[in-house]
This record gives sequence, structure tokens and C-alpha cells, in this order.
Amino acid sequence: MAWPKAGTVSVANGSAIVTGTGTSFFGSAQAGWGWVGPDGRVYEVLAVSSDTLLTITPAYQGATAAGQIYALFPTMSLAHDLVASVQALIGTFQAIADGPGQGKFSTEVVKLGDEDTGLGWPTSNEVALKAGGDWQLRLKAGAASGAAVQASSTDTTAGKLLKLFSGAGVFGLGVNDATLDLSPGNDLDALTVSGLFRYAGGTTTGAPSTAGVVLSIVRLQGKYMQLAVSHDGLMYLRAYDGVSWSAWVEALTSAMAQSSATDATFGKLLKLSNSGTGTFGLGVTSGNAPTISDFTAPPASGLYRYLGGSGGAAGNPDDGAWWGSCIVGKGLSGDVLYIASRVQDANNPPKQWIGSCQEDGTGLYWTEVVTRNNLLGTVSQSAGVPTGAVIERGNNSNGRYVRFADGTQICTRRMNASASGAEAWTFPASFIEEPQCSVLPISAGAHSVTAEPPSSTTTYVEFNCFDTAGARQAKSCHLTATGRWF
Repeated sequence: MAWPKAGTVSVANGSAIVTGTGTSFFGSAQAGWGWVGPDGRVYEVLAVSSDTLLTITPAYQGATAAGQIYALFPTMSLAHDLVASVQALIGTFQAIADGPGQGKFSTEVVKLGDEDTGLGWPTSNEVALKAGGDWQLRLKAGAASGAAVQASSTDTTAGKLLKLFSGAGVFGLGVNDATLDLSPGNDLDALTVSGLFRYAGGTTTGAPSTAGVVLSIVRLQGKYMQLAVSHDGLMYLRAYDGVSWSAWVEALTSAMAQSSATDATFGKLLKLSNSGTGTFGLGVTSGNAPTISDFTAPPASGLYRYLGGSGGAAGNPDDGAWWGSCIVGKGLSGDVLYIASRVQDANNPPKQWIGSCQEDGTGLYWTEVVTRNNLLGTVSQSAGVPTGAVIERGNNSNGRYVRFADGTQICTRRMNASASGAEAWTFPASFIEEPQCSVLPISAGAHSVTAEPPSSTTTYVEFNCFDTAGARQAKSCHLTATGRWF
């Protein structure tokens, strides 16, 4: 850039003030620049006060003069000042870079304009949320506290976060091998909070027995239900209708339960047998399900086991002496439904049958169920009766085929027609009689097709593809033949 030297200056010997006429010092010169005076000496600019006034150092050493020429020129002092300023800035904000800049805070983080709300660390190894100047949620050592957390295990303040209290849980839930809290006020008649509580018959008001646990349920506002279990295993029920409590009613007695795993007495409660046989075969653990010895004498609905073969249960569907399981169900008008399954072993695959009979055992009939063991595979037949799998699927160089147990066979192939003459398609599997054939062009353009029957149509078919003008076309076609394999 050109050195600023517009206008003239007036100087006085021994004075540090330079007065300009027609000059523009302000904006074109800065402190630290060099100034060449009328005496030919170089001075340092200390300050630029205006377009016509600047201060130099040392004081002007030449003779006093007016209307003199001068020159200003930049020096490297600006770069030095910039570096110093940047270093000062870095020093000022180093604490921010080392702290918040790395996600570390030594004070609370608050919301601008709402300084009593934010995030903080009230104590060592603790983090907390503050709102309205109060710590609402404090987390330390895996536990929670604060104004938004329950103050006790029975604190019912709306909106509070539930908290598991040591030995007391929360409303009786989550108690781990500790003594359950007594009901509030030790008074079941005044209990209006949902939860689990302990009672003592000698001291708790409204208790149904000597000691036990009560489940309190708020059904509707002002209406409650209580289910109590005594220390000796008896159960009691009562309800509050908004006016008074009903009397305690014993809910379960031993006479109300089944006497055995197959006790079908009307109204009895199901009971898992101690011997491991469950109840009607449900809940079996280490024991065996009840055994059916005669399918013509239907048992009650349930899960049972049976022995197959001629020496097994009367009327069983199996031809071998294998153990199996059976579901027994009762329908309308006394109908009985059996679903029997043979247990699989290394030499015999599992089998399943569906059977039915009347309630008195007459009319017993069984039919074998199709399973994945005989659904897919090789189809076969004997005298027109299917004896193999339900569906057989295969393919070879002549296409794909699907055979069904009812005798239906479908063959398909994608194949090009010939432009010189009829093209022959040999079926991937032969038919027992002439199949129905279809040819569908799958190339672009308008075409017509014909299928010409050969001398033997059980093994192949000839086809052609023509355009709308009657010219043969070598186009790709989808071929389908449908018929019977027996």
C-alpha cells in the first residue's frame, strides 16, 4: 500500500503534537506506525486523535515549521499487538475452555431468565434437577430424593415419583425379606390407600384374623375393597360401599378345592396335586399326567397320557405300544373330542390323531392328522388311494412340476418359440393322460400362440408363436400343462 502523505503538517521543536492540514490521519494510520517528519527523522506514532492530530515520540527534534511535507508507514508492531491481544483473550477464557468447553462445570447450570431452574451438584457424586429454587430430583449412590419424590412409602401426594424405601418398599410393593409396614394408623377401617400392608389382630382395628397381610384396592372414589390373607393361609374379603364396611367373608377353605387331580365335582376349585400330576393334567411337573385306560369311557376334559397298541388303552388309535398324550374336550350334546399324539423316538416319528365319540363312549372314530412329516415329500398311491405325502415338488432341465395326493399334476417352464417351425416341450414329469396346455408370450409386442398336440401328449407338446401378421416369432413364452399323474 502507498504511504499516507496527503496534506501538510505543522510541527514545533520539542513538541510531540503534529497538526495536519488537509490530512486524514484517523483511519489511515495507527499507533505503532512510523512517521517521517520534515526534518527527515523517523518518529513512532503514539496515538491518532483525529484526521488532523497525532502524537509522536520522541518529541519533534527539528525546527519549528508549518506547511511541511511528511509520510506515514506501517510497521510490524500491529502483528505483535494482535498476538498479545489473542494471548490475553485465550488466558481470559482458558478456564471456560478447560471447564464448560469440555463439558465440566464447577457451578450450577441455570436457565437464562429463570436462574432458579437448572442442573446442579449439591454434594460430591450427586446430580440434581432444580426448579423454583428447590431440588426437585436428586440422584446419588443409586437412590433418589427431592421434592418430586415420595417422602415415605405411603406418601400419596399427586404427581410424586414412586420410591422403594428400605424395608418398606412403596405401598408394600418391593419389600425384600423385611417386615411389611402396618396399615396407616394401624386401622384397616380407615385404610383408603391402594397397596399391601401388614395387620396384627390384637392391635389393628378391623382385622379379620390374628395376623396377616391385606391388599387394599380403591375401586371408585370413596369405595374400597380389601383382600386379606391370614398367617395360617386363610383368605378373607370385604368391601366399603361409601357408608360402611361389609363383614369379612372367608374366601377359601380346603373343602372348596379338588380332592384329587381328576376330581370333577361341580363348583370345586382346581388344585395342583402334590404328587406332580397337576389338575386334569395341567401344571404337571415331575410326575405323570392322569392315564386314560379306556377311550370308550371318556374322562373329564383335560390333558392325559395313554399307552398305544393292542395291549394299551381300549380304543386307542396307535398300532404300536408307545406312550402318548391326549387332550380331551367336551362339546355340545355330550360329544367328546380327542386329540391324541404319539411321543417321538429314534425309530418312529410322532403321529397325531383326532377322534370323537358320544358321551357314553359309542361311535368312537379316529382319523390321522397331516403333519409336516407327511405334508411334503414323494406322493404315491395304491388302487387310487393316496399313501404318501400330500405335495411333491420337483424340477429338471425340462421345467418344474408339482404333484398333489389327489392325482393332480402341474408342469411349468419358460421357453423360447422357434421362428422356423414348431418347438417341442418335453414335460418335466409325465402325465397318465393328455394334459391341458397353455402358452403365454411374455415378450413385448402383439402375438398369438398355438399349441399343436403331438402323437403322444402324455410326455410332450409342440407350440408356435406368431405375430399379428401371422409370421412366426422366436419369442419367450410361459408354458403350463395341467393334468393327472394317476
